[in-house]
Amino acid sequence: MNGVNPGAGVWGAAGGSSFAGPAADIEHSAALDYNHLLTNSLILDLKAQYMRLNNNSGPVNQGKSVSTDFGFPCTGTSCVNLPGDNPSSGLMALSFYSDGYSPLGDAAYVPLLDQNNTFQYVGSLSWIKGAHSFKTGASIIRRQVSEGQSPFPRGFMIDYGDLTGNPIGDMLSDYATQAQRSNTLVIANFRSWEMGFYAQDDYRLNPNITLNLGVRYDVYTPFTSTNYGFSNFNPALGLLYGPGLPGAQQSNSTAGVQTDWSDLAPRLGFAWTARPGLVVRGGFGITFFPMNTASGSFMRNAPYSFSFSCGASPYTLSGECGTFGYPGGEGTLPGYYMDSGLPVPKLNMALATDPKNYIGTTIQQTDFDYKNAYLEQYSLNVQKDIRGNVVTIAYVGNHGGRLVTDSINANQLPIPEAEGGTFPYPNLPGVNIAARKSVLKSLYNAGQVSVERRMHDGLAANVNYTWAHSLTNSEDIDEGQPTGNCFGVCHMDDGHGNPVNVNSFYQYDYGNADIDTRHRIALTMSYDLPFGKSMTGPASYLVKGWSTNAIYYAQTGNPLTIQNSSGSRSNIGLGSDRPNQVKAPMSQSNGFHRSINQWWDPNTLAVQGAGLLGNEKRNQYYGPGTQALGFSLFKEFPIWERVNLQFRSEFFNMLNTPTFSNPGTTLQSGFGTINSTPAAASPRQIQLALKLIF
Repeated sequence: MNGVNPGAGVWGAAGGSSFAGPAADIEHSAALDYNHLLTNSLILDLKAQYMRLNNNSGPVNQGKSVSTDFGFPCTGTSCVNLPGDNPSSGLMALSFYSDGYSPLGDAAYVPLLDQNNTFQYVGSLSWIKGAHSFKTGASIIRRQVSEGQSPFPRGFMIDYGDLTGNPIGDMLSDYATQAQRSNTLVIANFRSWEMGFYAQDDYRLNPNITLNLGVRYDVYTPFTSTNYGFSNFNPALGLLYGPGLPGAQQSNSTAGVQTDWSDLAPRLGFAWTARPGLVVRGGFGITFFPMNTASGSFMRNAPYSFSFSCGASPYTLSGECGTFGYPGGEGTLPGYYMDSGLPVPKLNMALATDPKNYIGTTIQQTDFDYKNAYLEQYSLNVQKDIRGNVVTIAYVGNHGGRLVTDSINANQLPIPEAEGGTFPYPNLPGVNIAARKSVLKSLYNAGQVSVERRMHDGLAANVNYTWAHSLTNSEDIDEGQPTGNCFGVCHMDDGHGNPVNVNSFYQYDYGNADIDTRHRIALTMSYDLPFGKSMTGPASYLVKGWSTNAIYYAQTGNPLTIQNSSGSRSNIGLGSDRPNQVKAPMSQSNGFHRSINQWWDPNTLAVQGAGLLGNEKRNQYYGPGTQALGFSLFKEFPIWERVNLQFRSEFFNMLNTPTFSNPGTTLQSGFGTINSTPAAASPRQIQLALKLIF
């Protein structure tokens, strides 16, 4: 309306991650490759490549001072749309919790300016000697990264209806329950090196056995910045720590993060032909990776970033509302005057040197002794040919170690203050220190069975089944079920209201992985129908030459964690926490019948005791599975020599099987209720087409 897009709120459409707006993604790449045959068994291969990525994404109201036009003030101390500042342009996000009101405003985390220059140099030497095939090589990668992104450049405000009982009523009363703003003021120009060395040998031990032996060594250096535009947190000082800070807060070029020199990765594999038609294969390998692509790895902290928070209960009772706080803002009714706008972000060294300015903010920390994550992968399979059909039985597994935390608050209360709990950093009460620690783990085990019928008599088919179980205390970076519900030795409800100790998130948050899919079956088939192969004449044009394809899959749903809706009963600074589990998650009490109105039995859960964490494990409740059948029927009509006309009929989701969204995961509000289907789910679709082939 009048050139203004209302947007879809701070988290995009429907609270998800759909960030509409203009986006330009430009990539350039150039490569050189040199091969030289030194001898008839010795080959040298040298490569060099340059790649540039320039990604610029903006909000829907980019470049427009919409918030100012709507009446938010713009002065030297309070302004949403800063003059001449493109990142802060657009409409401030407004969210209304309850009563079905849609959010407004431009999304968070845009605009995004992501510029990457990558220089890669690779060399290898291959040598064939008797039963051995040796290869050794090295690679060097130089990365230049500049990522300009502010979490909330226009800020956002939330109304829960705390003042009037209705979110819209609160807004009309000039009241916001929460107000936040977070701006990146200096875009760091990051630099890093990646170096790798490897040697391997494919050794044919005898005609039936081949061994694959190898080892690799990698070094990933921590980020440095040409303009010092980042800072870390020093636990010993209790202060920010960076190459551009003064005095004792001045660090080395990596903000104290040390290089990990321990990434040695052996690999082993074999293939054994036990007898004709029977092959056994197996392997083991380790892969290291730095996990430095999430936003927390860039350590956007003061003074190079600005953070303001009022009423953000996960960190403090009311945040730091300052002079803009609503009456009672530092007491039992935190809040904010909406017509106050938002404070103007400014580069101020005191935001880093004076710990009093840390209150109400989030600090991104990377451990000084940060280690690169690794994945151990292993498999064993047996493959048997039975009259032209191949049957494969396999075990596949992997173990992840030193996985990174991305949302752990290293300054979280372990137990309520009323019970003697203290913040790990007592002089920084309520400050959220989002620590990146390489301490998490994962475990995946799977059994696989497949039967493949190779093309015979016009029929080819493949059917495979997988049973799998994935456990972890990690998370999908910036997504998935939250970790960090417990930091330090916390008190968990034993099921009877009594506290028992649990060992931080290592133990409390270890459970089914977000992507745990227990059962999956898939089938593919193609068949040239045998009708009328010997027919001639006009009738043959209609009868013969038909073919069909089919694809079918079915899988169980993914797991979810149930949360309390009435805030945190544990009183340790969480926005919400988990309740008690009193029965097996999928059990059903008398009279309970699963439906989309109630997918899980509510009698399996109960609210935990006050001041305690609930004993529900992570990801115990599984959502609905999904299945679909795709089918196609087609025929070719010969026209002239190599010219054919193909008729195609294709049926997507042929049986019109519905796919449901996950049930509600809030115990006291909408628990177990399915009220939508995913945007990506489609009903039956039928497509008819003619295709000329020549």
